[in-house]
Amino acid sequence: MLDDSISENILLLLWQMAVIAPKMENMAAWEVEEEMLRLDSQAAVFQEELQKMAPYEVIHIPKCRQGRKLHTFEGVMHRYQDQQIARLYNTARLIRLTFRQWMFAASHNSLQDISADYSMRHWKIEKILSESAALVKDTLASVPYSLELLDSQTSTEARYLIWPLTTMARLDVCPSSARRYIIDRLVALADKFHLRRAIQAAEMLDRRDQEQIW
Repeated sequence: MLDDSISENILLLLWQMAVIAPKMENMAAWEVEEEMLRLDSQAAVFQEELQKMAPYEVIHIPKCRQGRKLHTFEGVMHRYQDQQIARLYNTARLIRLTFRQWMFAASHNSLQDISADYSMRHWKIEKILSESAALVKDTLASVPYSLELLDSQTSTEARYLIWPLTTMARLDVCPSSARRYIIDRLVALADKFHLRRAIQAAEMLDRRDQEQIW
């Protein structure tokens, strides 16, 4: 049984995000970074507490396992105690990814400022992208269990994947390889569980990628 503080911490983080989001347009890059790091430290503590209460297993998957192919991102799968726990972890990761998306946008915009320290800004952007890639990888490690190991007659749990996958793929800090994996898994989700929303999300993301190419 999870402590009520888990839900309370998530709500507190979401409330703080809602408060600061409209203010960022008038904030300098360093101010955005300072606020995001402060909030991220809170999210990190929350994630550590969740890890203590409900640890998960990290499984490295070969291309074929017991005669069955599991579609993983970079060969890693997480096994959680249940789907509720998986959703809590992924919510925390998405929150932390959003912080990095906001820092990325602020840092990227500051590169247009001739008075900015270009090398330092560039280093910070690379750091943000590296940290984001790790969070994306951890989130995608929850996909094989939900998508491929759940019964095809039970779509309720699988449906919860659509929002985090779609949200993550739309972030600038999401690696292109992860975005391709997300589109592929959304199509698989639609095929297996007959979820129209999943195929619509996949098509929307694919169109977005094509528009960026052109």
